[in-house]
Amino acid sequence: MIPGGLALAFAWLIVHRGTPTAALLPTFYLGGRDLVVGGALVVALGLAAGALPAWQAGRLKIVDALRRQG
Repeated sequence: MIPGGLALAFAWLIVHRGTPTAALLPTFYLGGRDLVVGGALVVALGLAAGALPAWQAGRLKIVDALRRQG
């Protein structure tokens, strides 16, 4: 979740510094609502990406899990 949060903060920083292309490309606006939606997506995807492997590992017997690792 940390890389997603850093990417969201970096995007906000770039957008709020102005356009680096001397008005050749359209200007973007990243409002508060977009940051909240982006943050919620970062958290949801981070939890989903961690939940599936944890659920699968939780279903294994300890002996089998240790045997698989070695």
